[in-house]
Amino acid sequence: PSLPTLYNKYGFITNSVISFLSKIRAIMVDTIHIRLTNNQTVGKINFLQLSSHFNTVSDTKYLNTDNTVINGHLGNLLISVSKNSISIKGSIAKWFSGNNLHTLSYEELIQAFTRLGNILHIPIGKAYFTRLDMAANINTKYSPKAYYKYLMYLKGFNRSNVGEDTLYFKSDEVTLCLYDKGKEQKMREGKLLRYELRLEKRFFGAEKLSVSQFCSKKVYSRLVSYWQESFDAIYKRRKAIRPELNYKIVKTPAEAKIVALSYFIDKAGGLEAMVRDISNAQASYTLTPMQAHRLRQEFHSCYHVTAGGLISPNRVLSELKNKIGDFVQQELECVRSSPLNGV
Repeated sequence: PSLPTLYNKYGFITNSVISFLSKIRAIMVDTIHIRLTNNQTVGKINFLQLSSHFNTVSDTKYLNTDNTVINGHLGNLLISVSKNSISIKGSIAKWFSGNNLHTLSYEELIQAFTRLGNILHIPIGKAYFTRLDMAANINTKYSPKAYYKYLMYLKGFNRSNVGEDTLYFKSDEVTLCLYDKGKEQKMREGKLLRYELRLEKRFFGAEKLSVSQFCSKKVYSRLVSYWQESFDAIYKRRKAIRPELNYKIVKTPAEAKIVALSYFIDKAGGLEAMVRDISNAQASYTLTPMQAHRLRQEFHSCYHVTAGGLISPNRVLSELKNKIGDFVQQELECVRSSPLNGV
């Protein structure tokens, strides 16, 4: 469906858009960084000549007698060309549809890449990614920042809360970002949380992922699933545990230990605090690496047990988790039913 009028006369996002977004369950590719060199092409391309297709030229840099770089824009996309290469950076969703609130379908994504290749006269399918963002705008029951305090820890990632509106989990290869899209878009009503998975240059490594490979049903579907799996991997704060045993549920010493340890973890500041304390004890040689590893495993396993009703799941996060699952299920179904399969 087409996106209704985005802003009213006062500059605020319209109620019709809020209603529209609440019905959409789609994941989209947003920001891309792609690069094409003569090593990927059949026959030499003089990429400098492609600057004639820019809407505007920002600047020209003469690095040496045989190395000139021209920077410019094609819509919102930043493009740099030299004699032997071209790089393209920006939101392909915004370039194709005019904004990044509208989520590109799988078929629209293929159309966007095809149109971009045709405009620039390059074999776009051979270009490879150095960054790829996959995202969804999720209409939520609560304000986006209400969810952040429950998203605690992701192994191998640094957690940072920028102000009140944005939460990051960062590694050298991948960044998870959750932020208040409604506030960014001046929404006066409704609540819109954006969850982005940013695959950085190191994620792709020496095995370059081409646009053609990414747009195949198999690879695209796998990365859509990875978008969900990355969120699911975050260790989440649960509903507070009451300091008593329910003997209608707890029947064994092992089950009692799980509830007792979980209660202790909550009172000690959560799983992230416990993991930090164990790491500090290991660093001071109070614990051996093996002892620290076993303790971390034990705390992790206790913290995530909800089966059998031993520990109640967090209803706030259950809403978000279920909506993310709905997005993925619908996206994968659209891919399966599409007659297209790559650029």
